Amino acid sequence: MYESIDVLLCSLLIIFLIMASSAILYFCFLTPRKRVARHLAFVHKSITDMHPAVFDPQAQKFHAWYSAAYATTKALLPRVKSFADEKALMSFYFAGYEDSHMNGGLSRAPFAFSKPQPDVWFGWMLKATTKAYEVSYSLGDAYPPLGAKLISCNGEPIDDFLQKHFSPYIDKRWHILLARERAARWLVQNTLYTSVLDRPSIKVCSFQLSDGTRRDYFPRWQPLSPSHKRVLQSLTYRSAQLSGVEELLPGFLWVTASDFMLSSKEAYQHYQVLLEKLKGLRGTPAILFDLRGNQGGSSYIATEILKSFFGVENIAFLEHTFSEKLKGADAQFRASWQLHNSYVDALTSIKASRDDADSSVRFLESAIKRVKHALETHEDFFWQSEMNLDEDQPQVEFSASSSWSYQGSVFFLTDQYCSSACLDFIDLLKLIPGNVHLGQPTNADTAYIEVAAMKHVYFKETFDFQVPVKKWNKRMRADNQAYIPDVIYEGDIYNDKLVEGWVKQVADGFLSTEKACKNNRAK
Repeated sequence: MYESIDVLLCSLLIIFLIMASSAILYFCFLTPRKRVARHLAFVHKSITDMHPAVFDPQAQKFHAWYSAAYATTKALLPRVKSFADEKALMSFYFAGYEDSHMNGGLSRAPFAFSKPQPDVWFGWMLKATTKAYEVSYSLGDAYPPLGAKLISCNGEPIDDFLQKHFSPYIDKRWHILLARERAARWLVQNTLYTSVLDRPSIKVCSFQLSDGTRRDYFPRWQPLSPSHKRVLQSLTYRSAQLSGVEELLPGFLWVTASDFMLSSKEAYQHYQVLLEKLKGLRGTPAILFDLRGNQGGSSYIATEILKSFFGVENIAFLEHTFSEKLKGADAQFRASWQLHNSYVDALTSIKASRDDADSSVRFLESAIKRVKHALETHEDFFWQSEMNLDEDQPQVEFSASSSWSYQGSVFFLTDQYCSSACLDFIDLLKLIPGNVHLGQPTNADTAYIEVAAMKHVYFKETFDFQVPVKKWNKRMRADNQAYIPDVIYEGDIYNDKLVEGWVKQVADGFLSTEKACKNNRAK
């Protein structure tokens, strides 16, 4: 009998010790505050070790945040109590750099749902336009109607309210449409991925209705169902589509060019098919490049698309014009073993879907060799021009008499996500005579545009982030300068039927005017 009691007591003691050890392990290492403190420290050290601006005294805006970023963000740690707060704190850190290439997020988060936070919303969706904040989706009569313009919340002008409470966790570049759009969305949703520290309590919001009258609504949180979440996502974001081309109208090509990453074999195959088709369609009177969903990738992919349709001579003319505008332009890399290892991983990944002659493969192979040489010879920096990327490629001689020979019309359509290589693509399109930009204002970036992918693993939780590793000494755009369309579309940019109808109408006006001008010149 006493032996049974002893066994029971021992078992209870073991259970108690296990539970106590687990509690100690959790509170010392695994709370959201402890986890995010480790991620923050690793990310900041990676930027210190890899970012070119760290040694650039002219990068004043970078240093204004970098010098205070770690301490300022650490001061917020006491507010972190959940996985959502953990995510918000890291978003705050990245947003301070005001650089679209500086970002990150948790790709593996086994602790995220230990205390699940329900997804809730106000029952209506908000979007930013170039002039206002409008309701883009509503559940019905008890909610603000579609098209109603949000004027204020809690008596504070809505633009000021969003900028104060939300932009520090999203995007502080308030002149960028996407920054205001995301803040507007986060206002009406509270999920794991739309989190801010100390979210403001909203008691009343005032709207201007379509008839000009004003009306107050009193927002109340309610569950956000998976079906409504899918609807809202379709209104605000579109992932990259497979490359392709079709005739929108006789003599008017519509090229889907939203994928400059080609992260799958299928995407790469569609891209190759597109290149061949465009070669056979040269001389078509009008062409539109649909860049909706394009968030960047490889600029080589963009150039190959243009070369296939316009021909190497025309692209040589564009590149010559580009180099004349930016004489002496070159990109400088900061050498680090982190960059080397990131590029080795990237090369292994893309070789699974591309052949050895692919431009991105050649770039990575050359960059890996050059960064390794720099590290072995103790060079902190090296220039992209030293990588000899085009030494094995046929060169097109450019003569002073060369000119742009394509006589057709060139249109391009953007959404607010267009950044990085998507903007580089527009840099070239903007050099084409008579080009027309349609759609939404683009995103923007800084001169630090090449990134290395990084991971920080802490107790099976993985934080993925990217660090810029090179800087252009000259480029077409100023830091964080967006491209504003010649004709802006304020409707649902991802409703293909509506957008295509709008493009036909707008393009017809431009083409008719252009035809009339040509006739007058002929007379």
